[in-house]
Amino acid sequence: MCIRDMNTRDEQELSGGFPKTKAELFEYDGLILDDIEAGFFSQDQQKLLDRFVAERGGGLLMLGGRDSFRHGAWHKTPLRDVLPIYLDQTEEPVGSQLKWNLTREGWLEPWMRVYPTEIEEQERLKKVPNLEILNTARQTKPGSRVFAELTDANGTHHPAVVAHQYGQGRAGAVLAGDLWRWAMKREEVSDDDLGQSWRQMLRWLVADVPQRMKASIEWIKIGETPAVEIEVRLRDKEYQPRENSVVKILITDPDGKKVELTAEPSLLETGLFAATYLPRLTGAYKAELTATGEESQLPQTCLLYTSPSPRDRHLDRVCRL
Repeated sequence: MCIRDMNTRDEQELSGGFPKTKAELFEYDGLILDDIEAGFFSQDQQKLLDRFVAERGGGLLMLGGRDSFRHGAWHKTPLRDVLPIYLDQTEEPVGSQLKWNLTREGWLEPWMRVYPTEIEEQERLKKVPNLEILNTARQTKPGSRVFAELTDANGTHHPAVVAHQYGQGRAGAVLAGDLWRWAMKREEVSDDDLGQSWRQMLRWLVADVPQRMKASIEWIKIGETPAVEIEVRLRDKEYQPRENSVVKILITDPDGKKVELTAEPSLLETGLFAATYLPRLTGAYKAELTATGEESQLPQTCLLYTSPSPRDRHLDRVCRL
């Protein structure tokens, strides 16, 4: 499954199968490999999965199943480096009656919890049925974090949800292979805590994925006068820093008056453009950003809302495809 921040463009998208080039694959923010063996992908596509996380900064999640992880021969592909567990190390199969619970790391992450209080969350976890399928991993990689675990009848804890940073992106592994039992055995049809958990996990997976245009502001002073420095970072279709571009910033002040600035390229960082603006009024300002260059105009506009009030200096950013 490929994740973008909007639905597919039309019925032709992905009609040719899984993307075969960087330009095609890097349009997406996240990938989910659900019970699929490595042989489904060509060697070039397997390498693209690595580059998608390491270079694009995308999120990749592998779900447990009979054709996942080592069972799907993923230990023979570049994904052995991407995933947060060692695929070349096996562990003896564990029995059924596996109890799901959050680790300390999991309790600290809002996206792993459904309810706001510990008492409510503990009550929810008590209702999770025992699971029976686990892709075992003897060892997680250094720097990885275990957010959930399964405990067998002997009291041994096994990683169930693991993730780590890989290059510019993040990769996660859900080692439990039958989370569907959770939904099948819930007491009330309206009680879709598992669905809520999946939605939160997917949002976390793509929350920090870089976009081709990223804007930020910083309050500075020119002498004694407050000013705003607007920085814009651009990436090309392969998500490498983009040069040879013209970045325009159209600012609308609280009275509706407009002024256009041209951001200058940084001498210290490739792909960084910056402009300085001196707000004269108190209130909300809007800055619309566009970038043109060798690849024509970027397919998005960013809107910045800021206020020069010392008590309300903040940034809200909306990027629209």
